[in-house]
Amino acid sequence: MVSKNSNIKSKDRKLNHGQLEVLLKLYKYRFSTRQLIASSLSKSNSTSIYSRLQILQVNGYIANRFDKSYKLSGKPAAYYLLPKGLRALKQYTNRDDITPAAIKNSYKDKDKHVSDQFIDHNLDVYAISNRLQALYPAIKPFTKRELVIYNYFPKQLPDLYLSLKLGNQTKRLFLDYIEAATPSFVIDRQLRQKIEYYQNGAWQAKGNPFPMVLYVCANDGLEKRLQKLANRALYRSDTNMMI
Repeated sequence: MVSKNSNIKSKDRKLNHGQLEVLLKLYKYRFSTRQLIASSLSKSNSTSIYSRLQILQVNGYIANRFDKSYKLSGKPAAYYLLPKGLRALKQYTNRDDITPAAIKNSYKDKDKHVSDQFIDHNLDVYAISNRLQALYPAIKPFTKRELVIYNYFPKQLPDLYLSLKLGNQTKRLFLDYIEAATPSFVIDRQLRQKIEYYQNGAWQAKGNPFPMVLYVCANDGLEKRLQKLANRALYRSDTNMMI
């Protein structure tokens, strides 16, 4: 959140490498805290990231979600890209996935158009991605925003698509984060969607083995419940898809 007493004045200028790094992370994960960005950029502290965020916010490239309830619970501000930030990224990087539709959809991130629960889910996915990259530096995570332009991915995109090269082999995974309060019928529906996608053969038609489906659960109890649901779904479908 930009301080009311900030001495940073709005002045459009050429974006530097550090500022572009922040915009790219915000584009990739949609919402982020400065701590998550600092972690993913391997910064030992978030002071320099805070400075970048202030400059970008004052100049209208990004905004944040922060209210009194966040302060009372010790919850940090969640930053996101504004349309100007997306247009700037498109200009500097010419990414194919930054489409006019993506820029238009970014208006939904403002104010209360998206729920705190949705934001928290995105932050959790970002934290999972950071942890995986710390454990496996060679892993490449791709988010929903990056996958939407590819027609061979499932309609209900995973939270992350992971690619990890191990020797001469490349391991591929679909990862979804399951929140603690997720009802069983929602999990079961998601499992059935994945199995139906596996059975239609769209991915295998490209000549690659089907990715392992990986679920990250909020707690141990949820993990046990999901395992039972997954085993039942696989038994019903008589498929050898790996979950």
